[in-house]
Amino acid sequence: MDKDKITSEIREWINANKEILPLNVDYWDINVYENNAIEITVREMSFGKYNSIDLSTNKFYKPISRIVKLK
Repeated sequence: MDKDKITSEIREWINANKEILPLNVDYWDINVYENNAIEITVREMSFGKYNSIDLSTNKFYKPISRIVKLK
């Protein structure tokens, strides 16, 4: 995984789509991390009362994007 390539692709996308992004997009800090451990995080949940089955996954939490550099 080339972290610099991923970061530059994200920056290019941001520059091409600034009109749909928040005003502080120029101050976003983009970090790319690699997790080599593969985790199985999908669990099957059944709701007997409703006779249905659903998948449960770990939630994705949005990183903090409200930090603004004053300089």
